[in-house]
Amino acid sequence: MEDDMKSEINKLKNALSVPSSSDISITTLNKLNKAPIASFLVDMVKILEQNLDLCKSAAATCDKLKSEQIELQKQLISVQSDQMAAVKQSVKAEMKKWADVARKTVSQNNAEKQVFSEKQFNDNQSC
Repeated sequence: MEDDMKSEINKLKNALSVPSSSDISITTLNKLNKAPIASFLVDMVKILEQNLDLCKSAAATCDKLKSEQIELQKQLISVQSDQMAAVKQSVKAEMKKWADVARKTVSQNNAEKQVFSEKQFNDNQSC
């Protein structure tokens, strides 16, 4: 597509005897008869129509890719949410285990303190 456009512009530059496309002007175009200009216009219209079809196709492809990306992102978010829920559940279970261990330890310490206190009391009473 790009090569076709460059080729047509080069043909026009050659027909106008100008070194660059920036030298193309209404004055230089008026020096040509209609045939080369008409040929250039017909060829450029064909290229532009092809380019429009290509752009439409590219836009459709972009839309499809965006939709696929959005769907993949939704799936990723869903998987991450599931993983977060699993981690949360694991942490909750571990915290419960540690709380139970702490409660049991505190209860045992309190029981041992009470037994020790009772023993001291009994020892003091017997003196």
